[in-house]
Amino acid sequence: MATSFMDMYKSYREFWDENLDPRNRHLLLMDGPEYFIMVLAAYMYFVSILGPKLMKDRPPFDLKWFMYGYNTVQVVLNLYIVYEAFTEIWIPGTINVICEGVTMSYDRLPLKTAWVVHLYFLIKLLDLSDTLIMVLRKKDRQASFLHKYHHMSVLVAAWIGAAVMPGGSNILLFGTINCSIHAVMYSYYTATIINPDLRYCKYKRHLTEVQLIQFVVAGVHAVIGYFHPTCTFPKWAFLVFIPQDIFMVCMFSDFYIKTYLKPRNKAKKVSAE
Repeated sequence: MATSFMDMYKSYREFWDENLDPRNRHLLLMDGPEYFIMVLAAYMYFVSILGPKLMKDRPPFDLKWFMYGYNTVQVVLNLYIVYEAFTEIWIPGTINVICEGVTMSYDRLPLKTAWVVHLYFLIKLLDLSDTLIMVLRKKDRQASFLHKYHHMSVLVAAWIGAAVMPGGSNILLFGTINCSIHAVMYSYYTATIINPDLRYCKYKRHLTEVQLIQFVVAGVHAVIGYFHPTCTFPKWAFLVFIPQDIFMVCMFSDFYIKTYLKPRNKAKKVSAE
């Protein structure tokens, strides 16, 4: 029994030894998925069970100044990645935007790209704080299934990218779009702290729209890459990302309809009566 277990573990480690990108392996949470999975499990346990239980008989925390600082850090980090993406990749045209695989070299640009993709992963790890803040402020409705699933699924995709293939057109394009949206989103969140009335303006709806559009673009881009005859981006990655993009489009569409369209339809019906 013990020998069988050791053989399984040895095969498991050999798999990751063969597939992890050696350029990022020394970085945080990149030497296999074990500790990363523990982080995800701890996150889900706290936001779904422990956190609500601890906050049940307590008043919500006033995290105004913490949120101000947190949002500011998010804006700076996301803008940095957008800046690096445009100055190093998109404006110089160093990769084919339609489809290009990962350059596994130690040259300056591929090595820097791998590091920035890991930074993107760390930002997605930091994004989990959004839910922790909601729990501590007792905003249970905001901590919805869509919210938690979205954060976890993007984080898992970011880990796969940073640990296995830190580069390639599909990883870099989605990361650029996602960071651009998050820079605007956290700027909006910061503005609502300064002026709470902005919570009720049209920009909140537009943020949902651009989040929905990003998954449509990512899905179409992945489908094009999958069927591209000379694309060197891993086919198995497309088979992971495409269903995920479709699911996120469905989830965000459902949220958008229920939040922004159905209330208007109900209001029109009441007015007609």
